[in-house]
Amino acid sequence: MESHEIVQSGWLDSLKQRLNTSSFSQKIHQNKHFLVELAIYFGAGFLIGFFFRRFAKVAVFAALAFIIMYVLQQMNVMVIAINWNSVEQFLGIQFTQPNADFLSMLWEWVRTHIWLTLSGILGFYLGLKAS
Repeated sequence: MESHEIVQSGWLDSLKQRLNTSSFSQKIHQNKHFLVELAIYFGAGFLIGFFFRRFAKVAVFAALAFIIMYVLQQMNVMVIAINWNSVEQFLGIQFTQPNADFLSMLWEWVRTHIWLTLSGILGFYLGLKAS
């Protein structure tokens, strides 16, 4: 006579299975490139935040200079032209919408790379607090 028992695992067993160190290390090994990218964006954000706090006056002056140049361009006093083909070649990327403006391309990149963006923002915030 055969006995068929159904063994149900509880929530503790399923938690142990999910937190299994060998499967966790395999997941980390598979996502090693992504974790390195997260660390790079965090570090860059931290450095930018740290130096922004240290050199806030220079950053405010640079922001005002860019705003003034933008206003002068809108008033047709000066023309600022960016060769996006050269930028794409230099960075090794291709923008998804060739005729889009910079802000829409930036927003598209942020939406596509949300974890990298959040890592950079967290690093920037901690860099501000560290200085």
